[in-house]
Amino acid sequence: MASSLERYLGSIDKFQCLSNLDELEIDKSSWVGTTEDYFTANADERPLRHLTIVNCILDTEGLTPRVKNLRSFTASRCHGYPGSWAPFLRANPFLETLTLNSMFLGPVEDARLRFNHLTSLQLTSSVPFEIYSAEMPQLRILRLTSPTILANHFIQHLVDTNVLRLTELCLRSCRFSDMTPLVALLRISPDLESLEVSNTTAGVTSIIEALAAHYSPPNQNPILKDDAPQELALCPRLTHVNFTSCPEVQTGPVVRLIKSQLPPALSPATSPETCPLPSVDRIQSLIIDYCPNVDATWLPKLKDAVAYVSCVYTTKKTKYRAAGYVDINRFS
Repeated sequence: MASSLERYLGSIDKFQCLSNLDELEIDKSSWVGTTEDYFTANADERPLRHLTIVNCILDTEGLTPRVKNLRSFTASRCHGYPGSWAPFLRANPFLETLTLNSMFLGPVEDARLRFNHLTSLQLTSSVPFEIYSAEMPQLRILRLTSPTILANHFIQHLVDTNVLRLTELCLRSCRFSDMTPLVALLRISPDLESLEVSNTTAGVTSIIEALAAHYSPPNQNPILKDDAPQELALCPRLTHVNFTSCPEVQTGPVVRLIKSQLPPALSPATSPETCPLPSVDRIQSLIIDYCPNVDATWLPKLKDAVAYVSCVYTTKKTKYRAAGYVDINRFS
């Protein structure tokens, strides 16, 4: 019996294209079938490399024998049957990108997962708990939004399994009971370029302080070119930071973080040959929107040191962008 997709392709004389399909997106917002209905029961293995499933009943048992070459898999707002999704993921050992959003799947027994090629993981809201215990040794991009678990438990798992290659870490609306695992993850992430910890009520100051802990100010002046770190930075490649909606953020730690990432400066008596200094990348982007404890008088100094600075202040009656930004809106 032909599936819905196959019947449609046959009606437009395009049936053979299914055998060469590289990318498929299934969005059944107004339909109550399952994903298996897109493939006949005796279909051959499909050459799909990229699969996106939205608003579906996720029947991966029907897909597992036929879809084994995925490089990216996205599932959003899907329901499913217990025990079917883990074998499907195992059947695609070359996954490089995995995106899960609001998944409502039952628990799975023996759901030990290892993704040897996964470089990008994005998890939003409810996802299968087993994904938080998977091994991902090549992970480079992690984006975690509104998880249903305490984020520090998952982060500690990443530390314990030696995730050493992160270049981007984004933690939005995450709950923490302890920031120590996050500091530990930063310590083993020398290639980290982008860090976002946003919409978090407490603990962010300890992260900023850890990033700037190596900094020893040579004088008491504001940000100057000769304010250079004396030791290796925690994340020397860090260029983009975002602490939006973190009310704990204060001026002093932010200033020290910016200073700590300024390129090393040599005194007249030294040279790169006689006194090599650790290499760091300058912060290029600083976003501290809705951080009311950042002193607006320091924003011009921050702008002198950082190419892009965004600092939006809000109150009950007003909203404005500080430090000379042009899109200023006022509400009575």
